[in-house]
Amino acid sequence: MYKAKTKHELIIEVWEASGRKAVGSREIIQIEKALHERFGEGAVDMPMRIARVLADAGARVKYPEIMRLDFQRRTESPYEAMFRNILKFGTLKEALTSIRHLENLRKNFLRKNDKIGLLLVKKEALKGKERALMIAKNPKVNPRKRIEKQEIAEWFRIYLSSPEVFENWIEVRLESEDFVRKFSKNFET
Repeated sequence: MYKAKTKHELIIEVWEASGRKAVGSREIIQIEKALHERFGEGAVDMPMRIARVLADAGARVKYPEIMRLDFQRRTESPYEAMFRNILKFGTLKEALTSIRHLENLRKNFLRKNDKIGLLLVKKEALKGKERALMIAKNPKVNPRKRIEKQEIAEWFRIYLSSPEVFENWIEVRLESEDFVRKFSKNFET
């Protein structure tokens, strides 16, 4: 039905298909359903995040209505506080700290056999990778920063593919000639 290949594109496509200029809770719920059907439960963002994407695309957002829906969703989620502001990658050190926090959560969820928590860790790591790649590919960003964000995206890629070995891998990576040549001035362990 929808042609979008990314979450961002799907959010906009569902809104445009609705034919409505204003976005309220009804439209957000419709978008959440489409995101869930296309990309799975882990792809569904909080209502205010979806609203921000739509506002950037030119939609008139009914903020009070969406804020109520967002608040309702946040109070439903016992995970919200655990993941709030966990992703930081302004620097390489912040990115590494973020991945280590995610790994601590992953181990905790694994011990508890918490499948939803594990899915949320994966979703958050994927979001980190996607954001880093977006910045790395942006020609308006300083070339040095772009290289750094490409490195961070690679860290998230490795973490997503093998979280159990990430810590060993990063130790080797931080000592590698390539890393030292590119980032030694910007990184302290």
